[in-house]
Amino acid sequence: MRCSVIADNFKKALTVVERAVGKDPAIPILSSYLINTDKNIVTIIGTNLEIGIKISVRAIAGTPGQVVIPARQRSGYVATLPNAEKITIDSEGNAA
Repeated sequence: MRCSVIADNFKKALTVVERAVGKDPAIPILSSYLINTDKNIVTIIGTNLEIGIKISVRAIAGTPGQVVIPARQRSGYVATLPNAEKITIDSEGNAA
């Protein structure tokens, strides 16, 4: 999976989805985002099993795919980037 998105758009999307991500979940995967790329759309999904939020932003997608990333670490890092900066998300291989 590979895509590029403008930092400001990605920050706003993560802020919205973060509301649904569990703070201290019993199931660790619930403290992560699912990021899916298809064509020129990046979809970010978060849930705590009571509510779920799904938001899409425009992007330049190189290779379609999906990846799960820890919510807290990613939000903190993205918040430090300048708004006009392009963020590239790149994932290689498959893990089961």
